[in-house]
Amino acid sequence: MRVRGLDDTNLKVTIDGARQEGALFYHMGDVTIDPDLLKQAEVSVGNNSVTLGNDAIGGAVAFETVDAADLLKPGQKVGAKLHTGYASNNDELLTSATVYGAPTENIDLLAYYGKRNADAGEDGKGRKIQTEDSEGENILLKAGAYVGSDHHVGASFSRTENKGKFPLRPDFPAGGWNPIIPQEVKRDTYALDYAYNPANQLVNVDANVYQTSTQILRNSDGEPGFEFDAEVQTTGAKVQNTSIIDSSIINGVPGVHKFIAGVEHYKKESEMTRDFGNASTDEATNTSVYLEDQWQMGKFSLTPGVRYDRYESPEYVSAGKTYDNVVGALAASYEIAPRTQLFASYTQLFNGPDLSQTIFNSDGVDTYVNNDLKAEEGDNAEVGIATTLRGLTMADDSLKLSAKYFGNQYRKLYRVCTVRLELWTKSWK
Repeated sequence: MRVRGLDDTNLKVTIDGARQEGALFYHMGDVTIDPDLLKQAEVSVGNNSVTLGNDAIGGAVAFETVDAADLLKPGQKVGAKLHTGYASNNDELLTSATVYGAPTENIDLLAYYGKRNADAGEDGKGRKIQTEDSEGENILLKAGAYVGSDHHVGASFSRTENKGKFPLRPDFPAGGWNPIIPQEVKRDTYALDYAYNPANQLVNVDANVYQTSTQILRNSDGEPGFEFDAEVQTTGAKVQNTSIIDSSIINGVPGVHKFIAGVEHYKKESEMTRDFGNASTDEATNTSVYLEDQWQMGKFSLTPGVRYDRYESPEYVSAGKTYDNVVGALAASYEIAPRTQLFASYTQLFNGPDLSQTIFNSDGVDTYVNNDLKAEEGDNAEVGIATTLRGLTMADDSLKLSAKYFGNQYRKLYRVCTVRLELWTKSWK
């Protein structure tokens, strides 16, 4: 996954509001989700708002899974769906079953199970991109309930698991220094959410708490250097309120203010066991407070924002150093024609030193820790034009077209750590 040349380690990736943080192994993708579960995927290309939060240097990708309400027809109480699919490139067979229902007017439930079996696929030049059969399993459980007319609570659990025999480095041809070994990648996400939406434009609260873990297990059949169990776990919570205020009440200038205020805290932890040795761990935490004002004045809008971050870095990277930082953002747009706007934005960027790749966690031997490591900083600037076309094929459809010029600048002091050199000598034999 890349946005403007930056991979998921520089993007804020969420699944049902739960952050997917950390890097397991730089030769593999860490974000796994079955597209059969997706309701929508929202991509923020570039960081143009303080509301995205910390660790969104290149932007954000927000995945949202399907709910029972998305599948139930008007007046329907219960339903089920069986699905099967086939892909010829890798002889992949998908089978899945979904059961969903609304036993009462204020409760909805959903359960999904899917399985994928595949052989080796081929790239555009006919080369195998996978060397052995693989097996994938996906589970989604969701429940939601309305309490009165103002409160909604929800809970969800999702699991995506894939196992088979793959190259040690999936982005290189297999063989020789890139052996084929049994591997298993699993992601579990637990999430609770709460919304309070009274008939009051000053209060519109959304909150969530979550825990997500991504794990990779590799079995080298006893050969040292390749046997490891690595896991990244993220636990966090977020509370955000949106208030809509007539600006004439504040300063007499016609228009509407949309104030977005929020606080977020999360901790990411990594743990690794290699060659059946002792486990080594590391962690980092971040707390953010932000405020954004979307001020609409007729055809003109202005959106200033500010965010404060307090970040405690990992011990094995920069000795647990604490970084405090304030960033700002400013965006503006003007409607030059119906549904056509000129826009411009500028956002300051900040991110503290991240966890090292989990498989390189160390017990302190042959590890260099940089006490003077600087945080990653930068800025994102954009200017462009956007227009929305409606009614092209049906009455309620829309197509948005935009053209923009953007410039990104990132300032990062890279760190180099020497960890267990014997792993590399054995890998390159």
